[in-house]
Amino acid sequence: MYEVKVFTSDDIPSVFPNEFVIPDGFSEIGEEAFAGFCTITKIVIPNTVRKISKSAFEDFCPMLNYYTDSAERVICTLDSQELFLQNAFLFYNNADRILADSKMSNAIVDIKSGVSMIGEFIPPTLGAYIEWWLNCPYNITKDKDGKSMLVYSVAGSILSGYNESKIVYPDGSLSQVNLPNFHGICKMFGALCRKYNDSRVGIEAYTLQEVVDLIK
Repeated sequence: MYEVKVFTSDDIPSVFPNEFVIPDGFSEIGEEAFAGFCTITKIVIPNTVRKISKSAFEDFCPMLNYYTDSAERVICTLDSQELFLQNAFLFYNNADRILADSKMSNAIVDIKSGVSMIGEFIPPTLGAYIEWWLNCPYNITKDKDGKSMLVYSVAGSILSGYNESKIVYPDGSLSQVNLPNFHGICKMFGALCRKYNDSRVGIEAYTLQEVVDLIK
């Protein structure tokens, strides 16, 4: 039998980093302990924890991946899509640094895009996204009201032009739009995905989490 010491939301400081380490000594993680703390991208759980309540990670539990490190601690991290969306503007604002480092620019982004009659694009890299955002001759960084946005997924018909493309705003909120000049936008993105796919052979690229840790 173990001594019960429950970790709750009251144990999280008012100012916390994106990576949070639960101190040793806690035996349980209580109800809704991390509910609402969606800016945390990584949680380290010590091997003293014997029980995690079902609602401990409510609000962002479906986006978590779990693995165990060499110290037998459980590591919870956001899946790569959510990590990318939360940090899209961080990547955009550090474009020069990322493009100058092949290990950063070749980090794979696990977000699908595709168009009818052609199918899904080759898996994009961080560099493909950044070059697309910076150099696309058509608008993919401002919405119809002039607010900053970034297109992160395209889906639709290059024949009719109708599309249901997805965008992310600086605050992390998401929306869906019908982009004009859809054929040109997709043509450039597809070409960049192929370019990076061909050039990344032999490169030990960073993961998205590693890129975030390096530039934050």
